[in-house]
Amino acid sequence: MKMSFQEKSIWISLILTLLIFGHYFYRAVHVFSSPDLPESKLIALFIGAVFTLIIIQIASQSILAFSHKKEAAQGKDERDHFIHFNSSRVSYFILAVGVWAAGISMLFHTSTMIMANIIMGFFILAETVGYAAQLIMYRRGA
Repeated sequence: MKMSFQEKSIWISLILTLLIFGHYFYRAVHVFSSPDLPESKLIALFIGAVFTLIIIQIASQSILAFSHKKEAAQGKDERDHFIHFNSSRVSYFILAVGVWAAGISMLFHTSTMIMANIIMGFFILAETVGYAAQLIMYRRGA
């Protein structure tokens, strides 16, 4: 089965999100587990990850749109909106759980940086699950 333009776009977003923020969280765990590294180092690392994701996303999505001009010009149809809507419901649930987890972590007097990373981790998890749900729905022909 041939992949649509929307599926290819989602695959790009999924892979880039996993690679860039996978690297960020790998480094974050290293910072939190090493007492001699300041947590403030994570701010620069996070900003770098966000800018890297934005720049690579723009470049890769532009290349995809340029190589599939006809499909890109058509835009999204009802099915695409339906799939996006349903995957957003799943993502929202995961993000809500993450916000609650960050709130509960306050009971244990965690640092602000750990709380911020809990929220960010659940945000990235929600995005990843949302992308995966979209891909599954496209494959199933939803």
